[in-house]
Amino acid sequence: MAEHVIVFDSETTGLSPTKNGVVAIGAIDPITGDRFYEECRIDANDEVNPYALQVNGFTEAEARDPDKEAQAELYLHFVEWCKAHNATALAGYNVNFDIRFLKGVAKKNGLAWDLPTKYVDVEQVYMKEIFTNPRFDNEINKYLLRTGEDRNVRGVKMDHAMESLGMGKEPRPHNALTGAVFCAELLTLITYGKHVAVEFDSYKIIKKLKDLHADITPYVKDIDLTKDVEDDKLNAQMKLIRSNKQRQKDF
Repeated sequence: MAEHVIVFDSETTGLSPTKNGVVAIGAIDPITGDRFYEECRIDANDEVNPYALQVNGFTEAEARDPDKEAQAELYLHFVEWCKAHNATALAGYNVNFDIRFLKGVAKKNGLAWDLPTKYVDVEQVYMKEIFTNPRFDNEINKYLLRTGEDRNVRGVKMDHAMESLGMGKEPRPHNALTGAVFCAELLTLITYGKHVAVEFDSYKIIKKLKDLHADITPYVKDIDLTKDVEDDKLNAQMKLIRSNKQRQKDF
C-alpha cells in the first residue's frame, strides 16, 4: 500500500451525526497490528435510536454513562493514536458513514480535523477487485447462490464479502474493534494475500487471492471537509435499510 492506512470502525446511537452520538471507536494498523479501542459517553442532548443499540449491544445507560470520557476526548485520543502510527489515510467498510460521525464530533466541539484527509472505502475495493472480477466467479457464484442476491447489487455486506473468500462471519452484537479487524483482514487479503490478524490464522487463503496483490491507489479519495455532515444522510439511511434487511435474513 502506498498509503499508510488505519482501518477503523465506530459505534453510534443512530444515523445522524448532528442528532446522535458516538459510543465507541475501534481501529487497527494493518502494518504493525497495533489496535485501538475506547468507549465514550454521548452528549446530554444526543438522541438514541433503539435499533442502533440492538446492533451494537450498548444500553442507553452505557451510552450515557457519566464515568466514561466525552466524545471530544475520544476523538482527540484517536487523533493522537493515528499520528503516532503515521497514518496517511483512514479506511473502513462504507467508511463515509464513520467519517461523517467523526466530523460531527469535531464540529460540535469546535475541534480541528487533525485526522488524515484521505480515505479508502474497502467495500469499493472488494466490489471492483473481487465481486466483479471474473477470476473470482466461482467464489462469487457460490455467494450468490447462498444469499439469493444477484450480480446487479451495488454493495455487499462485509460478512458476505468475508464469507465469499472463505473467512468467518463477524460476531454479534457488532463491536467497533472487531469490525475494524475484520475490515483490515479483508483489505489485507486483497492487497497482500495474507492475514493481518491472528483470529484468522486457521483460515486457508485461496491461491488466486495470494496472487492478486491489488493496488489500492485508485481507491484513495480526498475527504471533503467542506461538505456539511448531514449532506449524505439520505444515502446513509438507504444503505442502513438495505443492511437491515440482510441482517434479518442472517438472524
